[in-house]
Parts: sequence; C-alpha cells; structure tokens
Amino acid sequence: MAEIGSWGWIVSLRVGIFGPQCGGSIIDSRHILTAAHCLAPWGTSFMLTYATVSVGKHNITDAGQIRNISEIFMHPLYEASTFRNDIGILRLSSPLDMTDLFVSKVCLPDFDRNLLTTEQYPAPGTKLAVIGWGVSNQTLNNITNITTNIRAHELQQVSVFALDQDDPICNASIRDSEIQFCANVNGGGQDACQGDSGGPIMVYDTKRERWEQVGIVSYGTGCALPNFPGIYT
Repeated sequence: MAEIGSWGWIVSLRVGIFGPQCGGSIIDSRHILTAAHCLAPWGTSFMLTYATVSVGKHNITDAGQIRNISEIFMHPLYEASTFRNDIGILRLSSPLDMTDLFVSKVCLPDFDRNLLTTEQYPAPGTKLAVIGWGVSNQTLNNITNITTNIRAHELQQVSVFALDQDDPICNASIRDSEIQFCANVNGGGQDACQGDSGGPIMVYDTKRERWEQVGIVSYGTGCALPNFPGIYT
C-alpha cells in the first residue's frame, strides 16, 4: 500500500455509474495524462458528458477534488488492436487547486531524446514504481472456473524492473519496441493490473531527487504472471 499523500499527481478517472475505470497523472492544473484505451471505447461525447477525474485522495471512496472534462485529445496514431501510441490527454473544465497539500503535478524526464534511437529507455534493469487503485487480488472458483477481481480501495504501489526488449518474454508480448517497453518482477508476483491503466510508471532520479514519469500503464496478459510482463507506452 502507498503512503498517504506520497503520490500527489495520481488521478482516478471515473465514468458515471460505472465508477473508477482508469488512472492518470496531473501534468498541470488543467491537464491529465492517461491512456487512449481508457477513452476510445466510450466515445468522446459520452466521456465529456459522464466522466470525471478526482485527485488528492488515498482511498478510492474519498471525494478529493473532482473535475469535469472539457476536451479530450487522443494520439492521432493510436491503434486499439496493438495499443500503439496509447496516449490521451484530458483538459479539465476548471483548474485544480494546486495549493492542496495532497495534490501536485508529475515530473517528466529531461534527457537527450536522440538517445532513444540508440538506447533503450528506461534502461533494462531500472527499478520503477507503478501506482493505482486497480485489481489487487484475484480469486479463482475451482467449481465455476470463474476468476473474481478484487479492486484496491486504498492506493497501491509496487516496484517492477524494466526488461530488455530482446528478452524472449518481452519480445513475445510487446507490439512495438520503439514506443513501448516491458517491466516485471522476475518470477512474477508484482504488476499493474486492470484498473491501473492510464496511470504512471516512474523512475526515481537520484540527481534531482524526484520521481519522474517514464511511461503509461497500457496492457498485459493477466496480472503478475511469471512469463507475461506489463507493457507500457
């Protein structure tokens, strides 16, 4: 479980009576970064009418600050079938109160983007953090063979490690290594899961002494399975 108030940029994206669906991160007082696949299935008109974001909370039932959405931007090259370019940005109807002690904007990495043509980023083996209110437990009924997903009420965090894109288990899951990367824990057991989509995966910059978002939770096969890493945009 995450420490209360430790991740001020985390966002819960709610869709009307369907409740919390995805995560996101605050990039400034009017804009939220999330995944396109959290938005596309509902349609823009439906989302603008029924979706809200809430911030400054630890328990998913807390009110926090709630805002409507005034505009939705999805990457023009987003592909639902492959999750390529799985990026969306929400413009809020009114600014967030950034003086709230439990609200802050996420830091984004500052590096030479030319390195991406020759090096993997984040580098294989890098320790990363994932946060969200997604599924934290799954139980299988041996009689009906139905799996029940139990979602977290309190904000969760797990540590995972960036995986080399040439690793066989990454290569088998990833669709586009130029704009996606894999992360997992050797042997499984920790992972993002359903409901964490759109939320941030982050690295700690020891020089700047801050967390920086390096990706967005995108997709995976199951949750925390040994040979199926999470895939991030």
